[in-house]
Amino acid sequence: VSCMAAGTWLDKRVEVFKKRCVMRLLRKTGGNVRQAALLIDERRSRLYRILKRNGLKANDFRANPR
Repeated sequence: VSCMAAGTWLDKRVEVFKKRCVMRLLRKTGGNVRQAALLIDERRSRLYRILKRNGLKANDFRANPR
């Protein structure tokens, strides 16, 4: 396996990992992005970027969507 192919494979795995982590955090916080960001000491904008990249919305994780 070339380094380029390994890098592409790894990048995809990292993205899947990030998506799953953010989904888990939002389930735990009831879709509250601010609270999720505080839990992992990260900026809200970064979590929103991950959501957008994966076609997700914070409302998807709220019990009573706004």
